[in-house]
Amino acid sequence: MARLVVFLGTALVLLAGVAAFNWWVDPFGEFWKPAAVREASAARPPCLVSHELIGGEYLPFKLDVFRSRPTRTFVTGSSRVLKIGAWPGERTFANLGMPVMSPEIVLKELRALPDRPETMYLGVEAFWLNPHFQGFDVSPGFGQRARYVLSRSAFDESVRIIRRAPYVLLHRWREERVGSACVVGRSRPALAWRLDGSRVWSFELDPRTYHPAIDPFTTDLSKLRTGIYDDWTELSRQRVRTLEQVLALARARGWRVVGFTPPDGARYLRFFADNRVIGPRWRTFGELMPKLFARYGYRWLDFRDARSIPCRQSAFVDGGYHTDAACSMRMRQRLDAAARGQETLVALGDSIPAARPRECHCRAGFVTLYARALKRPVSVRNLSVPGANSSDLLAQLRRSDGVHADTVLVMIGHNDTPWVEPGGSVRRLRRNLARILDLVQAPDVRVANFYDDGRGNPRVVAEYARAICDVARRHGARCADVYHAFTAKLLAPDHVHPNQAGQRLIARLLYALPSARKK
Repeated sequence: MARLVVFLGTALVLLAGVAAFNWWVDPFGEFWKPAAVREASAARPPCLVSHELIGGEYLPFKLDVFRSRPTRTFVTGSSRVLKIGAWPGERTFANLGMPVMSPEIVLKELRALPDRPETMYLGVEAFWLNPHFQGFDVSPGFGQRARYVLSRSAFDESVRIIRRAPYVLLHRWREERVGSACVVGRSRPALAWRLDGSRVWSFELDPRTYHPAIDPFTTDLSKLRTGIYDDWTELSRQRVRTLEQVLALARARGWRVVGFTPPDGARYLRFFADNRVIGPRWRTFGELMPKLFARYGYRWLDFRDARSIPCRQSAFVDGGYHTDAACSMRMRQRLDAAARGQETLVALGDSIPAARPRECHCRAGFVTLYARALKRPVSVRNLSVPGANSSDLLAQLRRSDGVHADTVLVMIGHNDTPWVEPGGSVRRLRRNLARILDLVQAPDVRVANFYDDGRGNPRVVAEYARAICDVARRHGARCADVYHAFTAKLLAPDHVHPNQAGQRLIARLLYALPSARKK
């Protein structure tokens, strides 16, 4: 029995040693290494990150990219959007695309994001609607990781790497020069990542390195018949429903969305046109997407033919599948222009603009009613938090680096009154509201003061109401005088929130204000 215990203990120690060794060396580049990304970010100027330091864990890497930047605009999609990057000096853009993505992965990614972004560019692939297509596992589980670190092939490759580069035992990566660029990695990479999440081929940094056009896989049309388009005889209804979930989530968060499909080279276009099985599905996809996005109030740009961007038919790095950097940034220009055509409205405040049905006994709050009154497409983000006072709203905006929109509606202060918040004062409300409006970036800012619900001193309520409008005007915003227009019959049964008629009154007062550009 003792020998068995010794044997099992020794075996466990050896297995743990092999696993630790393979994890440290990571011979096939399977694991994301956050410390390497931080090192690349800390360099001056920042370095690129070799693909092998990201491995197959695209999702955690991309979420880290998002969180490390004050992201307001992002693009997501398959590998064919990965060269869409930030403009020089732009810190608010992130590329969250991943190779061989699927609608399910997009939905998983979006659910992991906070409400902070304002604009999404969604690159939709026709092959997403092939029921036989399966995307990559972009966030491997424990079992898959365990099999990798305990595998014999990983151990053999780790040993070969240590023989070739002993420094890996102490330093898992190092900075090196590829052309004029700094790359954090372990060997001269075929691919590297910018810190905005976009991807770079090594030949773009140094023409003497690997070029994807030499890879037969990227130039062989048979790949369209195997895997991504294999047996595509019908559109997947489940995938269409998943795309609808993605668009519904974006609409619920009030994001601008521009959908598009990345372009194909001339020979791929001929393939789609001539193929009797795939061709009809590809054409149906082109007809369906504009209708699907329009149903949610969003724009769709059909880039399937590169000339529509416009790009040359030769503007591809691998024979017609992935566009080069210049064409990708032309796509970005078109996407930016389309996004500017979508109006955004943000609401800030407490439970009154939040308008929960169980409190106001109403079907639509004044924010929704105001948006409807505009009679034009508008993306609404209601960031109001029930129970919030001006200090809470100020902290909320500071956490998200302020708010940017075409129109911002603000109604705050009810919970700053002394009978709701002990220690509340007009002076504190003035100070907080001024700082709140400093964090609001919008051409049109409309503020509403609040009404007397009969619970406190009427003179104090009047003083608060005057203070709100005074601060608003000093900051170049318009103020709706709800205080003088509101009556007791407009209160809901809880005698705190407006009923449906009260919501309509507030919406009407805000809508009647002339537009105001902040100073």
